[in-house]
Amino acid sequence: MASFAEKLQALESRLQTCDPETALAGTLIDAVATKDTEMTLEALKTLGDLYLENGMSTKVTEEFEKATRLYTAALLRCPEQDVADTIKHRIRYTEKMSGTISSYHDNNSKHRPESNVNALETYAVTKNVGRIADICLQLEASYKKDEGVIDPTKTESSYTKTLLRALANSDQLLEEAMMQDIGDLYLEEGRVRSELTMLNKASAMYEAAMKTCIQGTDRWETLQHRVNYSHKVKEAATNDKRKHSETTSTLLAKQTITDVLFGPDVSQLPGDPDTLSSYRRHVSEGDRALRHEELDTAEEEFASALKVVNDIESNQFRLKVEAECLQKLGHVYLERGKVTKAGGDFTKAAALFNAVMARTEDKYQRERIRTVLRDTERLFLYHTAGVDTVPSKYDIDLPHKRAINEMRETIFQQFQGMDKEGNPYRYANDHPKAREAELVRANAMQNLCKKITDDRNTLVEMLLAECMEKVGPPPCRHAFIGLGSQATELATPYSDLEFAILIEEGKDSDKNKQYFRTLTHYLHLKVINLGETVVPAMAITSLNDFCSEDPSCDWFYDRNTPRGFAFDGSMPWASKTPLGREQTKTKPPLELIQTPSGMASLQNTDLSLSDDYNLSWVLQHVCYMAGDRALVDDYVVMVTKQQCHSETKNVMSVTENIRNVKKPELTAQLLNVKKEVYRLPTLSIQNIASFFGVKSGSIWDMIAELRTKGHISMDNAHHLKVLVAISAELRLRAYLTADSQRESVSTLSQIVPESGSAITSNSTIESVLYLPNRAILYRYYYTAYPLRKLVLMADKKQTCLQGENILFDSSPYVNGMMHMNVCDFKAAQEEFTKALCNVDESDPIERMKVVEALADVSKYLGDPDKSVKYCQQGLNIMEGIPGANAKHKNFGIFLTSLGLAYVEQGKLEEAIKCYEKAMETLDVSNDDDDENKAVLYHNLGIAWERLGHYKKAIGFYEHAHEINVILYGQSAANSGVALTLNNLGGCWAELGDDNKAIEFCEKALNMYKGAYGYDAAHPEIAMTLANLGGSYLRLEDYKNAIDFFEHSLKMSKRIYGKDTPHPVTAGILCSLGSCWRATGQHKKTFLFLEKALRMNKTLYGHNAAHPDIATILVNIGTTWRMEGDQMKAMGFIKAALKMYQTLYGKDAEHPDMANVLKSLGDFLDRLGDHKEAVTIFRKSLKMMRFLYGEDAAHPDIAMTLNSLGSSFSSMGDYAASVAVYKQAVDMYRIIYGKDPKPDMSRALLNFGKALCDLGNNSGAIGVFDEALEILHRTYGQQAVNGDIAQILSSLGVAWNAVGDYRKAVGFFEKTLNMNVTLHVQDATHPDIVMSLNNLGSTHDSLGENHKAIAFYEQALDMSKRIHGPDADHEDIAWSLSNIGHSYGDLYDEKAIRFYEQALEMRQRMHGRESAHPDIAESLHNLGLTWKDFGDEEKAVYYIEQALAINRRMYENNLPCPYIVSILNTLGVLLSSLGDKTRAIDLFQESLAIGKHMYGDGTAHLDVVEALDSLGNTWKDLGDYKQAVDYYDLGLNMKKRLYGHDGADLHIVSSLNNLGICWSSLRDHHKALTFFKEALDMTRRVYGEGAVHPLIALCLRNVSKC
Repeated sequence: MASFAEKLQALESRLQTCDPETALAGTLIDAVATKDTEMTLEALKTLGDLYLENGMSTKVTEEFEKATRLYTAALLRCPEQDVADTIKHRIRYTEKMSGTISSYHDNNSKHRPESNVNALETYAVTKNVGRIADICLQLEASYKKDEGVIDPTKTESSYTKTLLRALANSDQLLEEAMMQDIGDLYLEEGRVRSELTMLNKASAMYEAAMKTCIQGTDRWETLQHRVNYSHKVKEAATNDKRKHSETTSTLLAKQTITDVLFGPDVSQLPGDPDTLSSYRRHVSEGDRALRHEELDTAEEEFASALKVVNDIESNQFRLKVEAECLQKLGHVYLERGKVTKAGGDFTKAAALFNAVMARTEDKYQRERIRTVLRDTERLFLYHTAGVDTVPSKYDIDLPHKRAINEMRETIFQQFQGMDKEGNPYRYANDHPKAREAELVRANAMQNLCKKITDDRNTLVEMLLAECMEKVGPPPCRHAFIGLGSQATELATPYSDLEFAILIEEGKDSDKNKQYFRTLTHYLHLKVINLGETVVPAMAITSLNDFCSEDPSCDWFYDRNTPRGFAFDGSMPWASKTPLGREQTKTKPPLELIQTPSGMASLQNTDLSLSDDYNLSWVLQHVCYMAGDRALVDDYVVMVTKQQCHSETKNVMSVTENIRNVKKPELTAQLLNVKKEVYRLPTLSIQNIASFFGVKSGSIWDMIAELRTKGHISMDNAHHLKVLVAISAELRLRAYLTADSQRESVSTLSQIVPESGSAITSNSTIESVLYLPNRAILYRYYYTAYPLRKLVLMADKKQTCLQGENILFDSSPYVNGMMHMNVCDFKAAQEEFTKALCNVDESDPIERMKVVEALADVSKYLGDPDKSVKYCQQGLNIMEGIPGANAKHKNFGIFLTSLGLAYVEQGKLEEAIKCYEKAMETLDVSNDDDDENKAVLYHNLGIAWERLGHYKKAIGFYEHAHEINVILYGQSAANSGVALTLNNLGGCWAELGDDNKAIEFCEKALNMYKGAYGYDAAHPEIAMTLANLGGSYLRLEDYKNAIDFFEHSLKMSKRIYGKDTPHPVTAGILCSLGSCWRATGQHKKTFLFLEKALRMNKTLYGHNAAHPDIATILVNIGTTWRMEGDQMKAMGFIKAALKMYQTLYGKDAEHPDMANVLKSLGDFLDRLGDHKEAVTIFRKSLKMMRFLYGEDAAHPDIAMTLNSLGSSFSSMGDYAASVAVYKQAVDMYRIIYGKDPKPDMSRALLNFGKALCDLGNNSGAIGVFDEALEILHRTYGQQAVNGDIAQILSSLGVAWNAVGDYRKAVGFFEKTLNMNVTLHVQDATHPDIVMSLNNLGSTHDSLGENHKAIAFYEQALDMSKRIHGPDADHEDIAWSLSNIGHSYGDLYDEKAIRFYEQALEMRQRMHGRESAHPDIAESLHNLGLTWKDFGDEEKAVYYIEQALAINRRMYENNLPCPYIVSILNTLGVLLSSLGDKTRAIDLFQESLAIGKHMYGDGTAHLDVVEALDSLGNTWKDLGDYKQAVDYYDLGLNMKKRLYGHDGADLHIVSSLNNLGICWSSLRDHHKALTFFKEALDMTRRVYGEGAVHPLIALCLRNVSKC
């Protein structure tokens, strides 16, 4: 080992050969990599010296800063105190020279303590991780030549400079990243060259990087994995050197991929611990079995482990564990191949390893997998082909991948060129240019398809040449023949490769066949290594046992490997490759390596025709791919001869296949382009060609030959060619869009959610091709509809193709159905109207069909009146058809549609009758009617839901759902199932369980998106998004609510038209208005509501009465109420009520009427007309009980009871209020049972407030706690929610009333923080204003008036920002009044000014002569303030005005808390002015009202105040005995209010008064007792050592006794 001096000499030499900065940085890396602490310190110090010198010469501050940071880096790594002192000196000197003083360094620091590590860690975390990623990517690009191949010549300069920059800038995160990347480079070089020195350096770099992290963090764990891995590679390299006699291929064959990949940390996997334990147990047992070469057991265990985690929701962790299991299974097959020598085992291993590649993005893991894939190929050649070969220097099959990608890119560019030429289907069907444009496009597609076929042939020839180069030349003449789409010239660059091998007659020995089997396996291996073969295609029985009768044995779905260019799958119904089909339980094996005669003989065997294998039909249409073309010609001749014996059988077989193809139908649901578009024309044309004896392989050539030989007319040939071209184009476009064999095509518009929207999360839907123009599909179906009818006719009928133009139907009815099915409802209505005009009056069946369509489309267009009209027309037509009776199926269809229209009209009872009649038309014993039963049950659910019978509706929906699940399966993407789930969600939302509602609606949404496409614009998706928005709105998650409503609105506008009025669009606009109102943004609220109102008036008429219009009027009224304009609000509510009365009748019993009456009552209550509000609420309750049942427990009834309770509270009838609120709470307990919901918490909140009004604050606190517990269970302990904020605020009020002001402040602060968080985007909101006012009030109670004023001023400023600086609003008036109160407590005359501003504002708002409680309150406040300032006459003037207003509001001295308070105040003033008699009368009146309101004997502050006032007055009159009686009553009540052991100044006041009275009565002993108790309590309030005037007063009272 070199001495330190020798190392310094080496550094000097290095400094002479390159610039100092690079030399020192290189030395630093070497030192860290060899764990040389001395040289690490020396390099850092010298670098610091270098920057210090630069700073001295350039006078640039940044150079001094760099020097300081490098010295600091050295100091943190310094183990010795004397060296550390030297470095500190350099730091101080540098700072002195730079003119800056750093506070970063601690003079006492010795080395790197944990606190510094933590500080650095925190600093690193705050760095921009994206910036680090960009730097790493740039470096990676600089040292990569191609596809991960490292160019080591560029690494040193790139990484040393970047590391140096990180150290000089104290960039902790970059420093760590560079050390990790340098370690990775050392690791790669050490692994490739088996160089232990490099591997040791790698470990050292990783360990150095680990020192910058806190142990146990994710980054520390990542680096620890790398350290462990480098040790494993070092161990493998050591063994390699030790066993150098063993060949490289054998060594690598024994290496498991586990050594290559970093396995997942199962402890971090989400899910059930038992599941994860089971997973790890299977993996561990599999590893043990693999080590002991028990391959069957190992496969079973690894497959079981994979199955355990197959359904993990977290995509990230699922990929990790799948990768681990698949790589282990791959190793099992690799080992098995070495034993069996079977090529299929090696291809399965390769497919599994490629599946691992598809599940990782880590460049080093991918490089390891490539190594294993190269090894797999070598082992295959060694064990199966008997060839020992040198590994390729290039990435695995990189040139082949490039060839395929170039082919796809060329096609994409050709499509772009074709699109620029214009849409050939843009012309009307009768346009003179239509035919010519279609033909041009069809010819272009034909040429493109032929080129794709040729390019695929070229690729296969290239692969075959590479294979033959390794395995040797063929033993005989041979030919590769293309099958399937390769033969029909309809293949895509993603299509499976179907082919067979012909060998020379007489040369079909097993030895020769074995050569071609091996050649096929090798070709398969190369195709697999293109990375586009899904695992199920390999038919690995432990994952996908296609021969088992147990469906659960076929369970693995490969979601991540792209499906593209691959061999035809090994499933029994596929297997169209030379290896053919393996033996099954019922079928012998079948190989497609045959002589021409042997292959031709398969035309006669049932074996090739049975089930869905259809091999004989496939083998009739072949093409030449490679080899000897003469063999292909011989085969075609032989097949032609054989076909004459089996023609009828073949035609029948293909006709049956066509019958099994789904009937062509353009719908809104996703189209499977292969099954529903591509197959029909291909099979139909082959069927027609076979019927007429046409033998061409290419589909294009078949059409041409059919036309040339006169079998089909020119027109029909044109239509067939266009049909094939469209099917080929759509299939190819779908594959290109997904860059995979994904068949989904959507006819709907695409609506992409906004970035960051809640809607973008959790997308698991496959890639979908959204057609920019539906005309291409319309043109397809114009021919597809009549074609299918034709080919399913008797064979002799197909001769009609020679004549008229029968393969084209663009009639109005066909057009209308297509438009309606893709949600283009306006266009559909126009076409159906044309169709109705064209229908022959003598054809009732056809007329009925069109009328039914018009009824449906009218419903979608939001015109229920027209829908009713057409339904009734249809029923009339049905009645006129001979033989039709009430049980006829079409009666049921029209009755169902009529019921839906009635629902939209609000005629719910009539709708239910229609559904019940429709149900009678169904045959209960006929399973085919199950779908119709489900529809009717679902529709009955809608009707009962609209009637408010949500539980009954849920019963019908669940019945419908059960039927649908039986019909379509639990997880099928079926729109009927989704619709029922969505409506179930709606019912649960109405019942107050919005979390359950969201669960149902999200299931429905995912199902809809599976059916229609993830970003498709469809009415049902729009509706579900709106329902989710409604639930989030009620849960006060306004961001999510707005996201869902806005996306729904965008979709609705796309479906119905951007500026087209539609009920759905109007409904969403109204909902968005509600969202913005909830966030306090009333201007936006009015904007959306007015748009909705205009739209509905356009739809229904400007003077029309309609439920939707009335709903918007209610919403506008509610918003004006929140704006503070009660009169304008009342106008809208009354207009809504009048409209409902017009619709349903003045005294009609209807849910809308009941709800608007409740809203009217709320407004009257707010306006102070509580008596009328009570009358209205009772009327609403009576109506609801009639609708829902006298003893029904219904959410609407409970809500109305809450409102009634509020009115009773406002009237001061607290006993009645408590009783009504309790009814509401009890009703919610019945509705929700043991699972209470947020509505229940709101009822408890109101109940608790009523208890507070009664003075039972302790009881109220218990109720509030229960309400809070419900919300915490619902939303979580840390949830931020408006309902929770309200309860916290009420708890603050209750604790304030009890006298625990500090606890009250705590709750109000929590409320404020929560409201700020809730409305963080707006920064202003009325709820925040209320929280600020409450905090001010509590600080007032604590005597902290200046602090209170600060809160009140914040509230005032926010209110003005919300409502406008010059606006008149109650929130502003309230804050002005509060500020006045605080200044009053400070005896500051500013109080008068603020109170007067509040009074003037309220008079402007409500009218100067109005009898309004807010005006009375302002007058009362002014009176109290003038009283405090000593102007008692002015005080009486204002107080008497306040009393007069209250007496007008509450006639006949109805109980009212305001009157109680004013009577007390006025009595005190009159007493002070000497009118004791009138004062006593007022106090007695106040006491009587208080007892009446709160109950005789109930402890309440209003009663206490009256008792104290009476005591004070009798004391002033000298009647101390009478005064004592009242003071005693007051004291006892205060102790019940504030607690017998409580300390409260109200109690102190009573104690002092009693002491004074007894002292006056000469009972000094009793007086002293009361004075001492008062003194003790005062000290407890202000603190034992506190100095306070009240303590001084108490001391004087004690001393006098």
